[in-house]
Amino acid sequence: MIKSLVLTASLFLCSSILFAQGGGAGYFHIGGAQISGIPSASLLPAGAPKLSETHLTVGGSGYLLFKKWMFGLEGNGGMAGENRMDTLGMGRSFGTFQFQGGYAIVNNPRLKVFPLLGLGVMQNNLRVRHIPATPIDLSSINANYALQETQFQQTNYVASITMGLDYVLNKSRESSSGGWMIGVRLQYLAGWPDKNWTMSGNPISSAPSASPQMLSLSVVLGGGAFSH
Repeated sequence: MIKSLVLTASLFLCSSILFAQGGGAGYFHIGGAQISGIPSASLLPAGAPKLSETHLTVGGSGYLLFKKWMFGLEGNGGMAGENRMDTLGMGRSFGTFQFQGGYAIVNNPRLKVFPLLGLGVMQNNLRVRHIPATPIDLSSINANYALQETQFQQTNYVASITMGLDYVLNKSRESSSGGWMIGVRLQYLAGWPDKNWTMSGNPISSAPSASPQMLSLSVVLGGGAFSH
């Protein structure tokens, strides 16, 4: 009981100090991403079209600001358009989760401009699905594709650099500012090469190495509170 009270008091004290020296914000993201370095051709049926590398992305993030130093989390996911071959539909998707830290180059009541460095993980997914209401011919492809949907998944450790700009929409007060905020994020992300592919949860022994590289641009909308 005493340990719990001490921990609660410590967390309250730390958060109070952080707010007194800076503040924090949280956001919803929407945007687009271009991802290369995923060797999809060797995992898909022979003759499959090249899958789109352009993804629609959504996600969220948040950060604490201590003076000009920033610490936060970010999670994003995205999906590319589906390509079709005969009775099969094939597509790509991804998800990322990162810890981020940075420094506010511009930090005034209305505007925040900052670079962020991130470390985390990225999961890449390839899916092959049978399109309903049409017969499927298995004569020229692997029998595994008789399933309604087959998922290929692979995970990488990743690092990123992000440039961010946030604008506070509400009027600032004498000692604080905050409310609704809008901004943009331009991010470059690269993953450590790995061959840890699975097919519907089962490891693939001779899988190709993937080393994803992603360039993304997002618009963010959220809110925050800051002390001057």
